[in-house]
Amino acid sequence: MESPTTCPVSVVVLTKDEAANVADCLGAVCAQLRDGDEVLLIDSASRDATVAIAQGFAPGVRVHASRENMSFGVARNMGVALAKHDVIVFLSADAVPEACWLDGLRRSIENADIVYGRQRHAPTTENLATVSRGLRYRHFEQYQHALPESYASNVNAAYRRFAFRSLCFDEDALGAEDVAFAKAARLAGLRLAYAPKAVVGHRDVATVRAEWRKLAREGEAHAQLRRLLGTPTMHIAWACGVAGLALTTVITGRWWVLIPTLVVFFAPTLRRLLSPGARQYRAWPLLGAAAASPFFDLVFLGSYVKRRVIR
Repeated sequence: MESPTTCPVSVVVLTKDEAANVADCLGAVCAQLRDGDEVLLIDSASRDATVAIAQGFAPGVRVHASRENMSFGVARNMGVALAKHDVIVFLSADAVPEACWLDGLRRSIENADIVYGRQRHAPTTENLATVSRGLRYRHFEQYQHALPESYASNVNAAYRRFAFRSLCFDEDALGAEDVAFAKAARLAGLRLAYAPKAVVGHRDVATVRAEWRKLAREGEAHAQLRRLLGTPTMHIAWACGVAGLALTTVITGRWWVLIPTLVVFFAPTLRRLLSPGARQYRAWPLLGAAAASPFFDLVFLGSYVKRRVIR
């Protein structure tokens, strides 16, 4: 049996209206392939030129274009089924691999069953939405202290095929199917690892509307998968603390209580601002992101609570 460091791999890229990013992504991937490797692109009913651009990379890239929208789980399970090799790498279409990315995943999966690579926030422009999203990447800077599942994301991940013998991605979830899979894999006794040297530059969201929608989707997905992912206790405790202090201010008329209220309200943002990654952004976009970040947290929590109450 071949070692994962020498055997060919299947790189699976999921797309949905990614014409702005897919060429950079596939170009960087193809530059790192070895003989026998393959790239498989699974498209979910894109309405732009994504499929045409991807087909321009043929024959090195196999394209499977669906005419119907697919959930992340459906598309990922399809990628696993269509992949030829025993090591399957997932990569987001809005992520551009850096040098030695694929070799880093190959080396790390030698001693693991699932490996999560590092994400470096790399927006094409700095604005309120992109910087706010970037501040949420702080955990990638603390890899020496965290469990591997803390980095669970199919933006940049590699799996041995036998990880899917008894597990699969949840096809009904609106998101977080990769995080849920990581939890289930750990409970099943699979070995998870983090590869900080396997780096991709992730462009992620570009507008306030996209960031709003993404956090709303993440909140609902966590509610869907709560039995596996648990309750977002810290989010709820933070919101209750803010609400309690604000109510105290109104009832007692002691307006000085607004000071601790604001401190608690911005506490998660202040923690993010203290991370080394915050230094890469310009002052004005960073200030705007700091002001908006707690409201985005409320979007996540509101979506989570709404899903729990309705369902």
